[in-house]
Amino acid sequence: MMKIELSKPVQSEGKEISFLELREPTGDDIVACGYPFRVYIGNDTDNDKKEQEAKIDVAVLAALASRLAEVPKSTIKRLSVVDFQKVVEGVLTFFG
Repeated sequence: MMKIELSKPVQSEGKEISFLELREPTGDDIVACGYPFRVYIGNDTDNDKKEQEAKIDVAVLAALASRLAEVPKSTIKRLSVVDFQKVVEGVLTFFG
């Protein structure tokens, strides 16, 4: 479990919460929500090199955060930018 203190409390199901606890994701969570990032590998036609680009999927991160913290998605959407960033960074740590 990972406990994340919120800088601004938020309403969740009629209660004010000041932290979220994220459990470790399971295969079921990934099947339900998807991976939070995509890696693209392409060729640089000028230099014949492989180029890599990683893209983070914020919608998947929000869905995973909701499942892992066992709160509705609406709670995740109400987080301040600072707290949202802390939570999605917490989710990403599970993926190395």
